[in-house]
This record gives sequence, structure tokens and C-alpha cells, in this order.
Amino acid sequence: MERSSPGWTETKRFTGGNHGGKRQFIALPGQITQLVEGEIPRLIGTLDNATKIDKILGNGWVENHIIAKGGVLVHITNGHLTSVVLDDDDKNRPVEGLLALHAHQGPPMKVEFRNIRLKVITP
Repeated sequence: MERSSPGWTETKRFTGGNHGGKRQFIALPGQITQLVEGEIPRLIGTLDNATKIDKILGNGWVENHIIAKGGVLVHITNGHLTSVVLDDDDKNRPVEGLLALHAHQGPPMKVEFRNIRLKVITP
């Protein structure tokens, strides 16, 4: 993704986006993207909150709500829709795998997680 993409800031550029494992970032905050086999993510729309991500995150706990149903990934951060991915790449889309909570390397920091809930809805 280009640094000029919606949602790119120098401080908090990834929170609220979607990371696709081996496929790297598939949507940055403020983006609606579509994945098609053999292509980089297509930006098909933007959300009006991309430049407001620092305000959405605030300085306290961050609540993330992630909905993954079929090929649709929706990321909601502190009650604000922050990214949407339409994954039409059937060949490379994982149908199972790990759910990871992580922090990127950098200067010393404190990272805490709490109240983690996973709800699996079977058809």
C-alpha cells in the first residue's frame, strides 16, 4: 500500500486495517478494498474516517470488533467502521488459520490485551 493511501499516518497507520498474513496489508484504515487472484488489493472506496484514526483511537483502551464471514472482512475500531475487504481471491484466501495479537518491533513499549472474546457462528 502506498504511503499516500487513506489511513496512512506516521504514528498510528495500521490500527483499524486488515493484515492478510502472507498477503501483507490488504486494507489500511479508511479503505474498502477488493482482492482478486494475481493482483494487488484494489482500492474500490474510502471511508470518511481515514484522517480521523488518531482521534478514533484516543489514548486509552482500543476496542476492535472484527467480522469475518465468507470473503468479507469488516474491521470496527472503537465503534467506527475502519476498513472493509471483499476477498474474491478464492485460490489464496485462507479458510482456516491462526488469530494473532501482536505488536510491531520498535522502541520499548507496553502492550496489554484484555477481555478477548471469540464467537464462532456455524451456519
